[in-house]
Amino acid sequence: MAESRLTKMTDPPMKPSRDTTRWFESGPDPILNDFEAAVMIIRIGMASNALSAQFYAGRAALHHKGTAGRTRNIIASLVTAAAVTFESIRLAQEYMPAIRRLASSAGAPPELLKRAGKLCAGKHPASPVLDRARNELGFHWDKKVIARSVQEYGRNQALVWVEVATDDHPVHRLATDVLTHALFPEASTATERATAHQAYFTSMHQIDEAMQLIIELFTAALYGYLREHGATRRVRRQKRKRSTR
Repeated sequence: MAESRLTKMTDPPMKPSRDTTRWFESGPDPILNDFEAAVMIIRIGMASNALSAQFYAGRAALHHKGTAGRTRNIIASLVTAAAVTFESIRLAQEYMPAIRRLASSAGAPPELLKRAGKLCAGKHPASPVLDRARNELGFHWDKKVIARSVQEYGRNQALVWVEVATDDHPVHRLATDVLTHALFPEASTATERATAHQAYFTSMHQIDEAMQLIIELFTAALYGYLREHGATRRVRRQKRKRSTR
């Protein structure tokens, strides 16, 4: 058995990135001994990576120079982040018993598991927005939903359809505003501008909280899995800089 395994290991070992300071590694046994569990961990790892990438994309969107382009990037990245969060929740629901067990073995606090349970049950404040972003706006641009918001703009005395800033990239301004209206209908119905802005920021905070919660849950499950399979923690020692004196 040992020989047959060795003959299969023809590919070179994975190496950490050059600037990595800490990592966990193991042989192929976790995959060979429990393939389904390994697939689960890789799937939640993909989801966690996607969530983290969306988090950083949202931060980068804040630094776009043009106002119209910055707003477009923020709203578009927020919709995508909410949609990815919704799909991550579905993944957590699929594996919840195993994720709970692994996260608990890694020392995840009961409060984290309780909050994650509420999120997966659709009882988080962000749940309606996450559902709307994934199933109506993020990847489908649902005609009926968009039409309702477009109708609202029929009352405007003037419409800005497209804007071009100094970077010469067109921004579909009305499309951005309609998407914002469709994503946050509660805020869009507010009569006072300050009330509307507060509703926007509250919804954004709730989406961010849901993203971070799923990332924490999946990361805790990963550490529990690594501990269960005896993965080795490695630390790269930093080379001391030579004194110029």
